[in-house]
Amino acid sequence: MREDKHKIAVFDRGAGQTAIVMGFAFLGLLSADLLRDKPAHDTPAPTAPIAEQQRKAPAAAALAPSAQSQLTPKQEHPAKSQAKAATTSPAKAPAKPAVMASSQSASQSAAQQNQQPSAPASVAVPQAPASPKRSDSKPKTSPPPKTPPKKAASPSVNRLANAASPYLRQHANNPVDWYPWGPDAFKKAQAENKPIFLSVGYASCHWCHVMARESFSDPEIAALLNQHFVAIKVDRERRPDIDATYMLATEIITKTGGWPNSVFLTPDKKPFHAGGYFPKTEFHALLKEIIEGWNSDKRQQILASADQLAATIHKVMNIRTQHVPVTKALMQQITTDLLKQLDSFHGGFGTAPKFPQAPVLRFLLHRAEMDRDNDALAAVTLTLDNMIAGGIHDQLGGGWHRYAVDNAWHIPHFEKMLYDQAQIASLLLDAYRLTGHPLYADTAQTTLDFVLRELAAPEGGFFAAFDAESLAADGQKREGAFYLWTKEQIAELLPPDDAKLASAAFSITTDGNFEGANVLHFNDTPENHLNSLAKQFALTRAELAKRLRQIRQRLYRARKTRPAPARDEKIIVAWNALMIDTLLRAALILKKPDYLQAAQKAADLILTRMGGEEGQLKRILYQGKTEIKGQLEDYAALANSFLTFYDITGEAKWGARALKLATAIKASFADQAHGDYYMTVSANGFERLKQRADSAIPASNAMVLDLFHRLARRTGNPEHRTTAEKLAAAISGVAISAPLAHAATLTALDRLTRGETGNVKYLGRGKLRATLSPQKQPGHYLLKLELAPGWHINSHAPIEAFLIPTSLDLHHADDDAEIEILYPQAVTRKLAFNDKPLSLYEDTVEIAITLRAQNRRSTRLALTAQACSDQICLEPETVWFVPQ
Repeated sequence: MREDKHKIAVFDRGAGQTAIVMGFAFLGLLSADLLRDKPAHDTPAPTAPIAEQQRKAPAAAALAPSAQSQLTPKQEHPAKSQAKAATTSPAKAPAKPAVMASSQSASQSAAQQNQQPSAPASVAVPQAPASPKRSDSKPKTSPPPKTPPKKAASPSVNRLANAASPYLRQHANNPVDWYPWGPDAFKKAQAENKPIFLSVGYASCHWCHVMARESFSDPEIAALLNQHFVAIKVDRERRPDIDATYMLATEIITKTGGWPNSVFLTPDKKPFHAGGYFPKTEFHALLKEIIEGWNSDKRQQILASADQLAATIHKVMNIRTQHVPVTKALMQQITTDLLKQLDSFHGGFGTAPKFPQAPVLRFLLHRAEMDRDNDALAAVTLTLDNMIAGGIHDQLGGGWHRYAVDNAWHIPHFEKMLYDQAQIASLLLDAYRLTGHPLYADTAQTTLDFVLRELAAPEGGFFAAFDAESLAADGQKREGAFYLWTKEQIAELLPPDDAKLASAAFSITTDGNFEGANVLHFNDTPENHLNSLAKQFALTRAELAKRLRQIRQRLYRARKTRPAPARDEKIIVAWNALMIDTLLRAALILKKPDYLQAAQKAADLILTRMGGEEGQLKRILYQGKTEIKGQLEDYAALANSFLTFYDITGEAKWGARALKLATAIKASFADQAHGDYYMTVSANGFERLKQRADSAIPASNAMVLDLFHRLARRTGNPEHRTTAEKLAAAISGVAISAPLAHAATLTALDRLTRGETGNVKYLGRGKLRATLSPQKQPGHYLLKLELAPGWHINSHAPIEAFLIPTSLDLHHADDDAEIEILYPQAVTRKLAFNDKPLSLYEDTVEIAITLRAQNRRSTRLALTAQACSDQICLEPETVWFVPQ
């Protein structure tokens, strides 16, 4: 149970803890006697108020990273307890923090793990006692301000009512006098010399809802905020730049991060205090202490602390590392180091709360395809198998919840985000392409079908998310209510034999695994679990599959009658671009033309309504409004999706659109001096940030690197290659020093150096496109070679012996592998540089392939060709394909 005691000036570390910290620690105002080292996932520990903390400690800021921040992506609320997955009535309260020791020890720990992060570490604090005694008494609090707070106004709506954001509108009826981020709020703060309370969250954030109900709807707390602060609400999905700026401040102070993010700023936007979710009593006491500090002689200390933190953030944002050349050996070493951190039982990296970490899995799939790294592939399939079996995977409706609160992926945090659907489906497609396992193709299809069914906007494009909460049977909003089942509900809905099979299949028990109910999941990997079920119920696998399909359909229809979670209907360019890219690849790999049509419809919306055609993007479309400028991730993700359109359709217009966006990126976001790119066109807080580390989606600088090296391969323009190499030099050092946090950059670096993976390859400076497609009959493939006008390649049997033939060879095959290649008829032509006729391929060439092997995906097909025009021949090149 959570103790309802207020806590101030405690430093946290790691995931699963409440981030409640006073930035006064920069001036050494914390007493070592008050810093208690508590285990994680417990109740908050009380500490004395600031006014009683007099002992001085040296102030210092460490730039070494938090090792935990490298392993665990930020979550919606870092205090989410693992205990809820293990009990039928888990505590919903935030967990007790584990207090940090000195920044020196944190730095040493990070150094020992050889991790230099994107998100820097903490501020020096005194060493906590080794064995503190727990205090159960309520601590003293500071006296209230001399002027009692006024009663909070209770308007029917505040100024957030018409915001183009579901999250901001959720707070329109709060008694808090909220401002959106903008000049009006800052003018008020400066004119009245008041601190700013900044609250950052998003519409589907469960603990944001909790804090809103507990604190922002409370008249007494609202009165304190309205009289003594300027309160600003930010939707992190609309403004990732603001979110990143102040999340970095929170991470520096607390060594953790998550949402809601609660930050106190000076009137000039500099942070001096940061935390996460605050229970009502703690938040109330904290507000009173900050008010007292601001209205006393401590204000100058607060301002000095804010200046020091701002300087630290500036230093972090301008760290320069030495360029590290990417080699095959280096990639192998990084892969080996990553695999040492794999959960060898359940897959994934780190401990609960557990995120899919799609960029890391993408890097491992790249390594598996590029270098036949079977260990990397096994790590991905282990992770995907356990995720597919788990409750993080919606077993009835398809799609994915955001993360799991347990190591086995059984108990999810129930929100569903568009970017997760896009990235996980993309991983599944490549896992299918590399292994041939139909489980991955089927799960990718159910994921994409969920998106098209539940998240597709009528006019095109895709909505952002579904909430974690929904109305329960008692009329109250509860986390996961839409997805949970009791054994009694199953028995009422299904015939006895089917109810028994459903309970065994989906691990349904009387006690349940989440607040007395059940999250549907398998207890083993799908293959093992289904084999066990078939044996237990004396069914063939085909019979079992049919009965489970029928059970799922009945449960799904029954679930559809429940109140659904709220849907966030923002259309975000970057997230839509990720989904467009995945749909395009699925159309090619799964032979599903409807996916291509959905991608086209989404792209058309962005082109016509969100500035895509002009290359001047708006980030969000919501209820007809597009008022936020596109950020770097929007431009880079969309340009990459346009290149995928170009790869799959061959239509030049998509390449031209990608080039237009690339030009805008260089003009508006580039740091010309250093070669990397800012998140935004201009600074919107006290610092103009760059995103080097992956977040919920790949780092924007990694996406830019992918964009320019892809453009170089497709256009042959050396300027694009130079731009990519300059960016690689700027970001390679930090990426290689902290692989888990920079996996997307590592993948992009290896692609730049050694080439792309996938079904579509480019040779001859973009003059030759090669596409390998599986045919309906297993083992049959078609290799299509498309040449630009005026260019040719030699046939497979050139007339002149010294000419390089176009050849297709089988490598690394099983001993019994056989390949048959049917080359097309060549044309015979004389060219200006040769008096004799030549045997050539021009325009579009199709090569039919038949491959007989026990494991076709253990082979590699090597295409060698030399692109020539009438005036010049380029260097011969070899590219590799994995037969699907």
